[in-house]
Amino acid sequence: MLTAVIDIDNTLWDFAGVFYEKIIKINPNIPEPALWDSYYFWRNYVSEEQVIQAIEEIHTNQEMYSPFSEASDFLAFLVIEKGCRIIIASHRDLYCPHLSRLFFYYPSSHPKLNSQLIL
Repeated sequence: MLTAVIDIDNTLWDFAGVFYEKIIKINPNIPEPALWDSYYFWRNYVSEEQVIQAIEEIHTNQEMYSPFSEASDFLAFLVIEKGCRIIIASHRDLYCPHLSRLFFYYPSSHPKLNSQLIL
């Protein structure tokens, strides 16, 4: 069986958009996500502590955000059509693993999908 490792952020939901909304409040000069050209694009605009705080707030409140409308179909395609086992990858801290689980068990048009996820 093939295994597909799928990252949550920016693959299954729009993390960048929410992150941008958080950090633009700190520094309105930060470029929009389309202009982010490296992992450390934020260094000239906000501190590392501010970035970590923003990420923790987003992950802690994950249930407020919906997956991309295509997320269920994408995962179902990998499971049903390609026969993949899915591993959801995340860098979330130990304080919020249940939120990632809640995020994926939303009503799906693919009932087989939820039984195939490994979180």
